[in-house]
Amino acid sequence: MRMALRYGLSLIMLVLGVYVVYHEYFLFGRLEGLALGSLLIVWAFTPRPDVEATGKTHAQRGVTMGFKLFGWRRRKAETQPEQTPTHLLVPFANTPEDRELLRHAVRMAQVFEAHLTVLCFVEVSRGVNLEQCPPEKMRRGEEFALEAREIIEELGFGNYTVQTRPTHHCGFAIVEAVREYGCDMVCIAAEYRRVLGRQLLTETVETVLRKVPVQVCLYSKPKEEEAL
Repeated sequence: MRMALRYGLSLIMLVLGVYVVYHEYFLFGRLEGLALGSLLIVWAFTPRPDVEATGKTHAQRGVTMGFKLFGWRRRKAETQPEQTPTHLLVPFANTPEDRELLRHAVRMAQVFEAHLTVLCFVEVSRGVNLEQCPPEKMRRGEEFALEAREIIEELGFGNYTVQTRPTHHCGFAIVEAVREYGCDMVCIAAEYRRVLGRQLLTETVETVLRKVPVQVCLYSKPKEEEAL
């Protein structure tokens, strides 16, 4: 019975380690994920637990180290005092959620007396040169930009910038824009995808939440109850 439990636990650790390496390292490029996944895989192939003077097994030490690695950035962010934002960045794709979010962002910028930068991203495949973005896609981005300007001016706000920018990946483009413009807050609408029956945030939103070094305002409209 004990041996079966041991093999079952090893199999679980092996699967979990492979998943962590794939999800955290290959999808998002996080070295912490590679470290934690490797520890779990190594533990799965360890013949027997090695209890040292600390009283912890390999699994306990590996999991503890993994939590420390993943929690380092969060603890670092929590120790830094929050400051009033002076430059807000809003990605805009002219969806109903984006339009509502932009109105909220304009009101925040008015209260904080902050500058507002709105970026209308045009996402193209990696095989397309960004300097040779198809004209029809750029025209669509300009239409988004025009709609954004109308919303901002309708609310009587003048301290803003609206740009259209082609990109291969919206999430990483937002991260780069934060550094380029010196923004200290990102306002983004929550978008979801279904994976194995579970509702998860899209890759763009996950990338922003994981990678940007500033505050993120995640906007999500209350979902209407499904009709019976």
